[in-house]
Amino acid sequence: MPVILNSEKASQLIEEIIKHSEETLSIMIPVFRLSAPLFGLLKDAAGRGIRIKIIFSSDELDDFEKKEISELEHVEICCCTEINAKCYFNEKDMIITSVDIHNFYENKNGDISIGISKNEDEVLYEDAMQLYNSFYESSIILISENSKSQHKTVPAASAYHGFCIRCAMPITFNLSKPYCRQCMNQVKEESLDNKPENYCHSCAAKTSTSLSSPQCKDCSN
Repeated sequence: MPVILNSEKASQLIEEIIKHSEETLSIMIPVFRLSAPLFGLLKDAAGRGIRIKIIFSSDELDDFEKKEISELEHVEICCCTEINAKCYFNEKDMIITSVDIHNFYENKNGDISIGISKNEDEVLYEDAMQLYNSFYESSIILISENSKSQHKTVPAASAYHGFCIRCAMPITFNLSKPYCRQCMNQVKEESLDNKPENYCHSCAAKTSTSLSSPQCKDCSN
């Protein structure tokens, strides 16, 4: 049956879910933030060949963090603006919680979590996973585990996959909108038309681009 967890036990379960994943790791969070401990765990899981799927409503990542997470193998990152819940699970265990995954190790008081074991309550586990999958089906895929353009060239137009020309965050390929949401807000505040940017929208190569010319010479030909 489901187990009510305090902050300490919730932190332990979150770490176990990540470390003991055998094939898949799924994370659903309203706001995607990174910390060094979380990135270390995700990098280790990706290195073991674990397929990681992260769905979020918005992010608070800096440019360096965006580059780091997008370069991990076996990671799929999606955006769904409807998400308000936090849910983390692997093939065996799930936690529905108020704990932010980026600082789960801090053991803050005031959090309430429910731990679900698939072996002990398969029906509830599957019901929760179906809800997770419904969010996934309605999400926009920002980066697919099968299209890592930092490591190999993938035709962006055919994969419907692009990169922010300011920070290289993986985004939907759209030549008229070559910025991620966070950088677009910065551009609006700057009120500068056609400001020089840093990356190719198609391949993420480090090069001079702009809103009117968002691709490198190779990709624009």
